[in-house]
Amino acid sequence: MSTKKYIKFNKKYIFSLLTIIVCIFVLFAMYKKYYKAGNRILPVQYSQNIGYWFNEKGAFKSEGILTYFYSAEDGKRYIACNRNGCNHDTKECPAYGSNTAITYDNTGIYYVSIGEGEGPFQATLYHVDIDGDNKEKIHDFKSMEIITDAVYIDNKLYIAYQNTLDKNGNTMDENEVGILEYDIRTKRERHIFNIKKNNAYISSINVNKGKLFILCAYSDMTYDEAVKYKNNKKFIDSKSKYLLLRVDLQNLREKVIAKKIFYLTNIPIVGNYIIYAKDNGTYAYNMDKENSKMISHKICEVLENISTNNEVIISNTNESGKREYVCYNKYLKKKRKVESEKYCVGFSEKYVYLYDKNANLLYEKTNDFLAGKNEVRKFK
Repeated sequence: MSTKKYIKFNKKYIFSLLTIIVCIFVLFAMYKKYYKAGNRILPVQYSQNIGYWFNEKGAFKSEGILTYFYSAEDGKRYIACNRNGCNHDTKECPAYGSNTAITYDNTGIYYVSIGEGEGPFQATLYHVDIDGDNKEKIHDFKSMEIITDAVYIDNKLYIAYQNTLDKNGNTMDENEVGILEYDIRTKRERHIFNIKKNNAYISSINVNKGKLFILCAYSDMTYDEAVKYKNNKKFIDSKSKYLLLRVDLQNLREKVIAKKIFYLTNIPIVGNYIIYAKDNGTYAYNMDKENSKMISHKICEVLENISTNNEVIISNTNESGKREYVCYNKYLKKKRKVESEKYCVGFSEKYVYLYDKNANLLYEKTNDFLAGKNEVRKFK
C-alpha cells in the first residue's frame, strides 16, 4: 500500500482517520478490453493516500461522482462503464456513485455500496458483468459503516469493516471492527472475527488454506485514559497493539502470529508464506510449519502482489535517500534488487504502479522496473 501506517492512538487520530477513509468509497466496473480474470480470486488493492484501486491491468479511481479506469495497456483513462447509450448520471450506471470497490471473479465485479438501504450503516453487495454491464443486487449487510479491506475466494467474500458510530449516529468511545464472511452460493452470512477497542482498525486481510490472516491494531486504553494521557507517548505505546492474527475458518480459533507490527499495510502471500514487517525486521510466516523467519534485518514496507503469489517485493529507504526494492521468489530466494526515486505501491506480473513526488500515478513494466531501466510512464 502507500505510506507508513504506524498508528498513533490519540483522539485527534480518530477524526483524521475517519476523514481519510470515508472519502475512499468507490464503485468500479471493468472495461472489457482491459479486464482478465483468473481462476484464483485475489483482492483489488486500494491505496488509501491517493485513492486508487489496482489490478493486473491498471487502476481505478473515483473522481467526483464517477469512477475511472486507468489502463496500463495503453496509458489511457476510461469511464468504468460499458453500457450502450449510458449517460453515467444514474445509479444504474456501474461507474456512478460513491461506493466501495471490492474484488472480482471470472464472472465479473463485486462491490459494496454503503448507505443505500434503510439503515444508516446498511451495505449493499452488487455484481456487475465482466464487461461493465448488468448491475445486479446480491445482498444487504447491516451494521457496516466503513469497509477497510475485502477478499473473495472459493465463492466466499470476506469483508473487514470498522464501525465508529452507534445506531443513533453518535461517536462510540471504542471502535468496533470485524470480519464478515458471505457465501455467494448459499447466501449466508457468518461473523468470523470481532473486537471492540479504542481506535481498533483492520488494515489488511488475506485467506489461504482455510485460514484467515488479519493485520490489525488497537489500544487497551479506556476512553478516559485516551483523553488523560493523550500527550504521554510512553503510556500510549505501552497500551498499543499491532498484531498479525490467524483465524481458523472451521472452528474460528484465533492465534497471534506476530506482535509489534511496524507497517500496517499489506500481508501478501508468496508461495507458502505470509510476509510482514515488525519493529526489528521483515519476516515470512510459513503457513504449513506455522513458524516465522527473518528475511531482512531492515524494517521494510511490503508491496501488494496483485494477482500473483509467485513473487513479493519489499522496500526501504537506503542511506542515499533512495528507495531500495528487493524481489523474492516463492521460495524466498532473492531474485533482483533495484534502486528508484519513485514510490512503488504494488505490482503484478506485468506492471508495477508508482507515485512520483507530486503523487501522480505512474506505471512501468515489472521486468523493466526490476532491471532498473527507468522507463516509467504517465497516464494520459
